[in-house]
Amino acid sequence: MRVKRSRQISKVLEVYERCFGLDPKNLEIFLDHTFVRQSLVNNVNLKESITNLVGRGFRLVTSSCVIAECEALGTLFSSTLSFLKVVTELKCHHELNPALGAMWCIRKRMRVARKHGIFRRLNKDEKCFLFAIASNDPKLQGFARTVPGMPIFFVAQRCINTEPIPDATQQIINEITAKSFQMNDSELSRLHQIEERFGLQKAEVKKRKRKGPSGPNPLSCRKKASVTNATSVSREPLTNPNEVPKRRRKKPHRALHKTLSVRLEMNRLYGTPICKKSSSEPNAIAVNI
Repeated sequence: MRVKRSRQISKVLEVYERCFGLDPKNLEIFLDHTFVRQSLVNNVNLKESITNLVGRGFRLVTSSCVIAECEALGTLFSSTLSFLKVVTELKCHHELNPALGAMWCIRKRMRVARKHGIFRRLNKDEKCFLFAIASNDPKLQGFARTVPGMPIFFVAQRCINTEPIPDATQQIINEITAKSFQMNDSELSRLHQIEERFGLQKAEVKKRKRKGPSGPNPLSCRKKASVTNATSVSREPLTNPNEVPKRRRKKPHRALHKTLSVRLEMNRLYGTPICKKSSSEPNAIAVNI
């Protein structure tokens, strides 16, 4: 799990170094009193844990406003105050305002880092104003997400974690990556010179001619019926209006109970007499056997 978290923070720092000029070898991690207190409550060794995540190229810093606020909170933050006095203290040119607290001082430093942001890799002679914020305050973390290229550390589940790249920062990274693939004016002019020198010209692409709308397919069209066929199929009208049309004669069907097999079965079961037509008397309907 520790290796996975170390790879995650290494990936985030690498992206911030390439796109926003963050210097991971000389990384400044600004400690908030909420972060230090949470680490002491969970028995987390700050220096050892941060070294395992970032490496040895970092520096723990805090401000005089944070120390003054810890002193104002009393004995509840006494252990936190003793730890913050050991790390590097950044002197503030203003006094602590109890109504605003140390958060106002930290947000001011974040605004300065956002104002002097560099959306490229840092050169040797340039100075980077970005730093990493270590805080468990949700409001301070939300403001830090608006600063592109600022890593955020927090204590959770007895270990130090880092937030992934925010969505707003990811959009800026995608735009920077897309622009990096585009050629500038000097590169385009150089490319044209090479084409003219070696005779490299783009082949003209012939446009394909589009055919106009054609008529219907004669093989798929049905032919119209002739007038003679239509008249022959139609029924001839009656010459005499008083003439009654002939009624169609239906073929008589013999009832089932009049068949010989049914009558034999009825005689066997119920003893009913079987009637049979007499050959000598053709007009007779049936006789008893």
